[in-house]
Amino acid sequence: MDLKESADILVKRYSGGMKRKLELAAAMIHDPKIIFLDEPTLQLDPASRAEFWNYIKDLKERAGITIFLNTHYLDEAERLCDAIAIIDQGKIIVQGAPDIIKETVKGDIIKIKVKNETPSFNKIIQDVYGVLEVVKSNSYYLIKCQNSNRVIPSVVLEIKENNVELQELTVIRPSLEQAFLEITGRGHTENGKTNSEGDSN
Repeated sequence: MDLKESADILVKRYSGGMKRKLELAAAMIHDPKIIFLDEPTLQLDPASRAEFWNYIKDLKERAGITIFLNTHYLDEAERLCDAIAIIDQGKIIVQGAPDIIKETVKGDIIKIKVKNETPSFNKIIQDVYGVLEVVKSNSYYLIKCQNSNRVIPSVVLEIKENNVELQELTVIRPSLEQAFLEITGRGHTENGKTNSEGDSN
């Protein structure tokens, strides 16, 4: 675990990342087939989190260990886990592969930034076939649709025909966090964070 050089240092002087490594090393001594990790990256800085997960991924691939992870960091769960269970109010409400769970969120979001749009631009885009909703957020338009591949050509055509300059276009695919919000029915703030968190495993 790259702790040899720190072997003579008291554990109470270890950083948060070093303590997590030591805990993992202790858990591995008896060559287990299953490991349970409860919020292992809580209060770690981003660099320490990334380093810790590199060790976990290496363990999984090298030793074939089954790892149960309890975390509120949905980006970690989405990136690392083969199967996920979302727990709300102490009950498992959905479980399966990350991609299957994300399918509960219907549609994509096309994020565009334009120049010289007309006052009726929002309605013009809203009337494009396949568009479900259009929301203006700061200098961007967020276009929710069922299938971005089908809708983008029509949106671009409408922009061109109305003499509006397209500056940016990005497709945002559904995330595990979005699925969590839809499944649990929880609200979200303007920056996309949940107002009230549940657990994911």
